Amino acid sequence: MLDSLLFPFEELARNVVALGLVSVLSAYLGVYVVCKRVVFVGIALAELGALGIGAAFLLSGVAASWGIAHWEDSGPVLLSLLCTLLGALFFSLRSDSRRLSRESLLGVAYCLGAGLAVLCIWHSAEGLEKLKNLMTGDTLFVSSMQLQVLTVVAGLVLIVHGLFAKQLLFCSFDPEMARSLGIPARAFEVLLYLSIGAAVAVGLRVGGILLIFSLSVLPACCGLLLAESFGAAQRVSVAVALLACVGGTLASVYVGAGLPLPPSVVACLGGLFLLALASSRSARARAWLRRLVELGGVLACALIAVSVSNLLCATRLASDPSWLAAPEAAHELELLSELRVELAAAEPARRLTAVQGLAGWQDSSAVALLAGALDDSDEGVQRAALRALGQHPSVLAREALLRLAARQRGSPGAQLDLVDALLAQKCPEGLQLLIEQLGNTAAPPFFRFQALERLQQLSGQSFELDAHDAWQHWWERSRLRLEWDEAQGRFVSGKD
Repeated sequence: MLDSLLFPFEELARNVVALGLVSVLSAYLGVYVVCKRVVFVGIALAELGALGIGAAFLLSGVAASWGIAHWEDSGPVLLSLLCTLLGALFFSLRSDSRRLSRESLLGVAYCLGAGLAVLCIWHSAEGLEKLKNLMTGDTLFVSSMQLQVLTVVAGLVLIVHGLFAKQLLFCSFDPEMARSLGIPARAFEVLLYLSIGAAVAVGLRVGGILLIFSLSVLPACCGLLLAESFGAAQRVSVAVALLACVGGTLASVYVGAGLPLPPSVVACLGGLFLLALASSRSARARAWLRRLVELGGVLACALIAVSVSNLLCATRLASDPSWLAAPEAAHELELLSELRVELAAAEPARRLTAVQGLAGWQDSSAVALLAGALDDSDEGVQRAALRALGQHPSVLAREALLRLAARQRGSPGAQLDLVDALLAQKCPEGLQLLIEQLGNTAAPPFFRFQALERLQQLSGQSFELDAHDAWQHWWERSRLRLEWDEAQGRFVSGKD
């Protein structure tokens, strides 16, 4: 029972951590959004962020021709941040026009953002697929870079709000009194809107418009129904968001035919909101539900902590952090010899640290050691070696991954790591692994459903979930002719 409960948080560690960060950030700031009655600012900023992502997809061919590396990861984040921050700055300024209200300007931003985003994405390589991911989120294949950016932005926003919590609250709801006391109310209002814009921008690539808007509104409404103060409402709001994050993850993995993760979270939010609404008329019921929600939030934090520990490898050795740095030429042989010894150690934590130390090396001997680590008895060591080889620009790394793909593999999570590594090497064999995942009826439905979406996105084909013959027939017919198209960001037939 416990293993079944922990399975999604161990296998989808990166995705759960990203979803948890988005949930905390959106729910915390959502109380400001709801209390200030600027709910439509959130949806307008989300559409402007979508416009930035759409523009990045449209410019992917230009970025490829200019030799810009990792544009698929960095481009959407940068342009989404730019669009939402400009929108947040604009919305924070008060208009003196008597002809157009603030709500009218929000409507204009929403319409333009939504319409232009669809047009930009429509002309990209996988228009409909990317449009669906933008609406519902693409949580299964969250990249390390996306998680790093999300972590940094979330940390900065929470630090700013921790340092200026009283000023932000005061200036948000009584700006005239704040100005009379010498507090720059306009500056703090701009800061609040910029933090909301940043949270929306980095969350869109993980959760999509639907999830970001829902997390900004529903948890805050629950907090305001159950709590008596602003701070308590924020705590309840965050607890509700974390509960929905955990509940949606479990439902997505175990219920039905692999429910998509963001809508599953939204459904959990809806259920919690109905409970809060039903108990809001009774002070006793409200107090009991608030305690249960806060306790559930603590338990949800514990489950997400499992993902954090798997992601960050809390058991790694910290005795010699110099291994994680790029080695100097004069000490390469000595360090390589030490790492080889560590890879033979009995403790998995020491072997894991050695693999992480080898990840930054551009040496054939390091690739050979990483290839050997693919057969390690500890799955954490295996998956760390997989990720390192996926980022290594050498034929040896590619061959090691192909050898692993040709033999039996482990858990669904390890197979997804292998798929990512092969796709990073532009190997079409990654598609074959997705097809095998689709045919594995013993795997949780979530993995099969998301594997189907990933296969359709990377192949440009349309398949049904249970059409096993169609997948195999397409693969047998096309596998020898598939080539990676950098401009389209997918595999195409060599005769196309």
